[in-house]
Amino acid sequence: RRRSPAWRDAALAAVLPKVRGGDLRAGLRLLAGTRDDAEVRSLCLENLTKAALGQSAQLAELSAEDPADPDLCLWLGATRIDEAWKARSAYRAEYVEAEQFGRFWRLLALAGPPLYRAAELLPADPVPWDKLQWHGIGMQLGRDELDRIWRELTDRNPSLYSGHISRAQALCKKWWGSDAEVLDFAETAVAEAEPGDPVTAVLATAHLEIGLEIGSWDDLNGYLARPSVHGALAEAADRWLAADRRHPRDLEAHHFFGAVFYRAGDHDRARRHLGPVARTSAPARAWGYADDPDRLLARACRDVRAKT
Repeated sequence: RRRSPAWRDAALAAVLPKVRGGDLRAGLRLLAGTRDDAEVRSLCLENLTKAALGQSAQLAELSAEDPADPDLCLWLGATRIDEAWKARSAYRAEYVEAEQFGRFWRLLALAGPPLYRAAELLPADPVPWDKLQWHGIGMQLGRDELDRIWRELTDRNPSLYSGHISRAQALCKKWWGSDAEVLDFAETAVAEAEPGDPVTAVLATAHLEIGLEIGSWDDLNGYLARPSVHGALAEAADRWLAADRRHPRDLEAHHFFGAVFYRAGDHDRARRHLGPVARTSAPARAWGYADDPDRLLARACRDVRAKT
């Protein structure tokens, strides 16, 4: 059975097949209409970028024709980042071949200029700064620069969902931080979140990353079941659900919380979150980078008896 995406946006859904077929201007028109809503803009950019993988040369041609178009600059930079990370693969550094790293850095270096140009052309837009976090992580620009990028982002939008997910990655032990740092960051984000804001799912991200460092899947599940961890996650989920505010990332947040509660053995809480997303595609990061996230999601829904 074909799964729907973990978001609800009819305009985006209609444009993606056109972009995959080479109609980049259709995607550009959509992106241009999102300038006043950073949450929608980041969601659209993320999915337009996936649809445009392999078409960065065509985006570069369009950008050369209109170098003052901030949407083109943003999309080009983001697509180059995703193409670079695809060339690198998702494996840990010790398992990546030197040739892959070389290609990764060559591609990634090209992403910086259009993203900084996009930030210059639309000074109030936080989304280029979110993408620059991934540029900085990959280019090994160091914590000082990553911290500066984060300040630029939060000066423009202190609660951008995608920005927090990216920052949590930057602060992970495997990149430029530690377990203590990423946890402190995520807990602070939860405490400062408005009720109804799914940004509280950043705590699930942090605990998944910490738990994955321990070892096996069973180790991860045991870590998430610890009373202190489970309790904090429950509070974060409750803070989000305390107010009904429609948000472009609601379904994604349900995946994060559904996954951690399922792994922790809390089927009641997992059921509450998995019901709304049972027929959607499973984001790999939410499901702990499992080999087949969709299959794991289906099993979780069966185990907790989630009703769509």
